[in-house]
Amino acid sequence: MLLAGTLCAVAVSLSACSGQPAVGPLGNGGTAGQQCISGPRDQPLTVGLYSLRNTGTTPATIDSVRLPPAALGLVMTRAWLTPIYHNDELGVGWDYPLTAPSSNRAVQGWKAVALEWARRRPAVGAVIRPGQWLTLVFGLTRTRDHAGRSGGPVIVYTVSGNSYTIHEAVTLLILPTCTRL
Repeated sequence: MLLAGTLCAVAVSLSACSGQPAVGPLGNGGTAGQQCISGPRDQPLTVGLYSLRNTGTTPATIDSVRLPPAALGLVMTRAWLTPIYHNDELGVGWDYPLTAPSSNRAVQGWKAVALEWARRRPAVGAVIRPGQWLTLVFGLTRTRDHAGRSGGPVIVYTVSGNSYTIHEAVTLLILPTCTRL
């Protein structure tokens, strides 16, 4: 009897580990890539390039947003969700928190960015309705002299009692100056 119970436990264990995690209604993290942001050490910069779209028929509740454990030399602020008005990303590299750009910063598109930022809400605890499409926005600070780097944020959310995790595929890099290779 003990042997049968052990074999059953092993079979359950193997079947639970053999498949890929289910992809929930907020997607699979998108296409791999890298975003380099130019910025000084210890100054938070805006990252608003990840969009969350609920393709399901049930609301999704965000449980947590964090950098992956392997992040090096980067600290993330509180995460926010903003509505989408002009395109599906708010952009990167703006001073954080978002304020009107100074004369030496790019101002193109600022009105749309300001409108989105004004309607932000905390990501953790937020509910994304079916069909709703929002941008995930957070500040990212480089805490060391050389490059700060991280995989994309890890987003945990719940739909109808089921938990899902997204590992956003675009990695983040903050350098004093980004250059094209």
